[in-house]
Amino acid sequence: MSHEEHRSEPSGSSMMDEVRIRVPKPNLPDEIKFNAPLPILIPVAALAAIAAIAFLFSRVLLAVPREAAILIAIVMAANILGGFAFAALRPNLSRSQRIELAMVIAYPLLIGIVIAQLGFGAPAEEAAAEAAGGSSVGGDAVLVADNVTFDTDSIELAAGKPQTIGLDNQDSAPHNLAIYKNAEAGASQQGALFQGEDVAPGSSTEYEVDPLDPGKLYFQCDIHPSMKGNVVVTGGGSGGSAKNSPAKGGGG
Repeated sequence: MSHEEHRSEPSGSSMMDEVRIRVPKPNLPDEIKFNAPLPILIPVAALAAIAAIAFLFSRVLLAVPREAAILIAIVMAANILGGFAFAALRPNLSRSQRIELAMVIAYPLLIGIVIAQLGFGAPAEEAAAEAAGGSSVGGDAVLVADNVTFDTDSIELAAGKPQTIGLDNQDSAPHNLAIYKNAEAGASQQGALFQGEDVAPGSSTEYEVDPLDPGKLYFQCDIHPSMKGNVVVTGGGSGGSAKNSPAKGGGG
């Protein structure tokens, strides 16, 4: 064998490389490509759908009166159990029949949405609170605490007779109400003419204040003294009210 013929013969490793290069990649059928992610996508989609339905259902139950919410929840649970039992006994339901069954199961939810949107059965006190600016507490004067600020910096009370001051704490921190002769007394928190108990976050109370003399006094939250304002005590009259002037008290 000549030297040139010896050089032209390919080695075994180069032949294997050529074979590897020429072997085409297998083409998976489209059906296999489509079905491969289904074991992951199906449970993820099911969990997302269940979470969305549960969230919507909870919003509806919170938006309707308590009695209606209980009734809707019971009927919805019975419909779900009955609907799935019916579907299990008749596995050959057509698509239109399954859609009709789903609508029957969901009709309590649809009724709840209608009730929530139209406001049927809303308690009278909730409507009154909404008309009064969102506070359900009453009194001769009312203070609403939110974002470490009172909703007003001036209240009026009648002199010479007991007065009621409502405190609605819509904040995430406790607050109270104290009345002093002036700002200096409030700064030292000494000699309070009235000092109410702390009101927990999300709670409200109505303070009973002993008769005050006519004049201009000072009120504040002893926990957050920057929540402050003036008390105008006037002689006679039928009672006081809270002036809805912008609160000047800042954060505490």
